[in-house]
Amino acid sequence: MSKNAEEINKEYNELLDAALANPGVAEAMKLFSRHQPTLNAHARLVTATAIPAQLAISTGTMMNRNN
Repeated sequence: MSKNAEEINKEYNELLDAALANPGVAEAMKLFSRHQPTLNAHARLVTATAIPAQLAISTGTMMNRNN
């Protein structure tokens, strides 16, 4: 690990420790970690529907221009 990466890692760990010392942050992290599977599933669903929807919009636009 380069010296720069070591410094970044050290600073990250210090900030994480400071954040976790705050009870509100620790509770929020617990909440998000408990709901992470739901958040991941939602992200996959949005991604899975966004690309076909964009293709349909693009195709529909091209078809309307041809008519």
